[in-house]
Amino acid sequence: MEQTKRENWIDSLKLIAMLIVVMNHAGCIVPGFSFWGGMFYVPVFFVLSGYTCHSKEESLKKTVGKKTKRLLVPYFTANLFLLGFFFIKDVLLTRMKTAWQGLSAILGILYGRNRIFSFAQETLLHPAAQETYPLMTILNAPTWFLPALFLTILLYEAAARFLARDEKKIWLLAMILLCFAVCYHYLTPLLLPWSLDAVAFFFLLYLTGIAVRKHDLLGWADAHKWILPACIILLALSGLYNGSANLSIGDYGRSVMLALVNAASSSLLMMYLLWKGKKYIPAVLGMAGRQTLFLLCYHMLVLEILKTLIPGIPLFVRVVLAMALLAGIGVGKDAMMAARKERRGRHAER
Repeated sequence: MEQTKRENWIDSLKLIAMLIVVMNHAGCIVPGFSFWGGMFYVPVFFVLSGYTCHSKEESLKKTVGKKTKRLLVPYFTANLFLLGFFFIKDVLLTRMKTAWQGLSAILGILYGRNRIFSFAQETLLHPAAQETYPLMTILNAPTWFLPALFLTILLYEAAARFLARDEKKIWLLAMILLCFAVCYHYLTPLLLPWSLDAVAFFFLLYLTGIAVRKHDLLGWADAHKWILPACIILLALSGLYNGSANLSIGDYGRSVMLALVNAASSSLLMMYLLWKGKKYIPAVLGMAGRQTLFLLCYHMLVLEILKTLIPGIPLFVRVVLAMALLAGIGVGKDAMMAARKERRGRHAER
């Protein structure tokens, strides 16, 4: 289930979405851009993951192993690095925290959510509760996405095998799971570990990406020009009414269903725009976009380091500098690994 060929426009779109993520976490708010960008900057990763899915006839165990290496190993590696960094900084060096307070961040790593509760709206069981109980307190909050994507892919792979890859049955299953997820969302504000309460939402986005590629919906939209303004109007009306969503903490705005409409329509619009203009996109953007996993895991730490080392640096400059540094490190790391692999291949041939 690996992508056989990198497409520059896809990696460039990931970079754009990651830019909005980093701006949001840096507190760099641009009116309009931040609001509408907030519609797609997380959902598009689920849609693109589905779009780049190439299923192979291999065992579920083998697929899970690949995705564990791709998503969960970086998740735990980054979190253990950040845990060690802040344990040394806050407990051993500055004594700002006790050893227990420093190690309490382990719960957030294992839980895979930034909060225990979400109070975006009143729920049946807790209509007036206020305490959110933050968990991921070591600048690791963005990493919630990795176990969420892992479970989404795992759900698809299991469903595809159990339902003999019958597209209609898989979509029916997705809708049934969404109904349960919506009921849960309005019943209690408790956020389940590894985004289990939101996986049905992400599953539909993942299936959307698969459908776009399988049925060439980008080409179809290009042949039916009316679909673009219709999609823009739908997004404008739905987006203005429902508002932005924060999927990491179970905040869907006024309606889960409208949030899904906003997420899918904004992601598809951005996909179409970059697909349509792919021949004009510089290769360097795609190269940086291939480092989005690295950017995701470490950008909050680098933002804080830059803030400390260069006080008064403009927010947007700090955002761009952080992304450039991490992308450059990521590219260099990949180049070193590729060179090492090539050397091993030459030695094996001798």
